[in-house]
Amino acid sequence: MTDSIDLDEMDVGEDEDDEAATYGDWLWQGEGDPENEADPVWGETSSEATTEASPGSDAEDDGDDTEAPRRVPQVPGATEGPVGVPEDRGGGGAGGSTSAASEAETETDGTASTDSTPRTTDHGEATSADDMTLAFTYQAINRLEDPQFVVGDARGWADWIGIVGTVSTPAIRKFQRDERIELDFFGGSETGPAERLADVTPDSMFYAERMVVVGAESEAWIADEAGWEFVPLATAAEKADWTIEHPE
Repeated sequence: MTDSIDLDEMDVGEDEDDEAATYGDWLWQGEGDPENEADPVWGETSSEATTEASPGSDAEDDGDDTEAPRRVPQVPGATEGPVGVPEDRGGGGAGGSTSAASEAETETDGTASTDSTPRTTDHGEATSADDMTLAFTYQAINRLEDPQFVVGDARGWADWIGIVGTVSTPAIRKFQRDERIELDFFGGSETGPAERLADVTPDSMFYAERMVVVGAESEAWIADEAGWEFVPLATAAEKADWTIEHPE
């Protein structure tokens, strides 16, 4: 027969944890002072545990306690246009095409113009004048059978070659593109052909000992006003063996 046990007579030690204050009693039960309450018994956060247990952590891979350097956000290069628009070169893809901007600027001022550019070497020393600068008038060069050939042929004795005329600068540029002609300078009616040539002073890179205008007979005034030598197209074509498609 099993002995009966009086639970009231059993000496059971009081659990210290039962009497200990619970974290937050001052708020939930209105007991105690928040400054004297026990520290919370919380487990480590999941992020800490994950970091310690992660098999791919830097500490386990490298075998040391060195913290991996943090990546510094990169700042796009300073540009003038909206971010995200691609261009030929530059920072965060901003800005328009450099070549397009350059071409637009050239169209605005009308050239590799004849405006005075100091004639110096890389060391800043003044250089002597070239032998010859040749300027065709727009009217004269359009009368030639093969303008591209004529310009290429003239490169054999002229240091600089250009076109001037009483037409607009865009018209001269279009003629260049259509005929695939490379020119050193040109000038349209915005400033006047004679005034453009008069800008070629001894300080200009286009200045030469002999500066010649090749044009129609009626265009001799351009050379006279600019102080250049004038050679009629018919005379120049005969001496250089150029073919004139549209005679005067």
